[in-house]
Amino acid sequence: MIQARLALPDGRILILLGLSDGNLARLKDDQPLRVDPAVLLSLQPGEVVGGIVIVYGKTEGDILRKLEDDGLIGPKTLVRSIPKGSTTPT
Repeated sequence: MIQARLALPDGRILILLGLSDGNLARLKDDQPLRVDPAVLLSLQPGEVVGGIVIVYGKTEGDILRKLEDDGLIGPKTLVRSIPKGSTTPT
C-alpha cells in the first residue's frame, strides 16, 4: 500500500492511498488493510482533511507512476509504503 498526503491550495489536506493486487487479495481473504495513523495524526492544528483518493495499480511502482502522472505527488512528497505482509510503513 502506498500512502501520502497532498496540501490543497485552499489549505485542506488530501489523503492519497494506493492499493495493489496484493492489497486486493488481502481484502478478498477477509483481512483488513491498515492505514498508517501518522498519515492522519500528523495533521497540524487547523488542518482539515479535504478528501481521500484511492488509486489502483498492479504494483506499487504502477501506483507511484499514476500519482506522479496525475500531478498528485512530486519529488518533495513524503510517500510511505507498507511492504507485503507488514503493518509497518517504510
